[in-house]
Amino acid sequence: MKKFRLRDYLPVLIMVLCAVIFGVLLATGVMDLDTVPQLVADRPVLAVLVVPFQSAAEELVFRGLLAGRLARYGQKPGAFISALLFGLYHANLEQFFYAFALGLLLSYAYYRTGLLRTSVLLHMLFNIIGSVVPMLLPDTIAAQSALGLFWMAMLVIGMILLVRGRKQQVWLHGPCAPSLKAVLQTAGMFLLIVACFVQTVFNYL
Repeated sequence: MKKFRLRDYLPVLIMVLCAVIFGVLLATGVMDLDTVPQLVADRPVLAVLVVPFQSAAEELVFRGLLAGRLARYGQKPGAFISALLFGLYHANLEQFFYAFALGLLLSYAYYRTGLLRTSVLLHMLFNIIGSVVPMLLPDTIAAQSALGLFWMAMLVIGMILLVRGRKQQVWLHGPCAPSLKAVLQTAGMFLLIVACFVQTVFNYL
């Protein structure tokens, strides 16, 4: 029998504790989901605390749980489904496409290194640049333009590196034959994807 070690379960315990605290705040009316972005904008220190926990929690679910479990059907189908659900999880078209692309990259990083902390750190870096840095910059056109140019430059560089390194990409197969169809035919996965689609549609009604 495997010896119990607290450090093996510490990340899960931290995520559960954060979920409980967040749920209590919502239930008591102290925090409303619609006011979270403004609350973070008004309190940069809170943003610094929120970003690591949010990134770790999302990676634990979408890469550690979904991509990790779905890898038995092949890493490509696993990455695609986890990225699709990650994009739908944001429940709006504005974030869906870049969240989907980010999900694919994070899944690949997780598969290649075999370490969840790799995708957590990359996700954390992305959120810091996208959420925290804009709050620290002066509210001027020049500053916002510089940030926009930075994102465009990173996108171009990333695409170039992705294309140049496509032959070095390694996608492994699990014990099952790689099959996206087999994953989608699973009742639970199919219902989950449909539910996420419905949630996104309702946000626009």
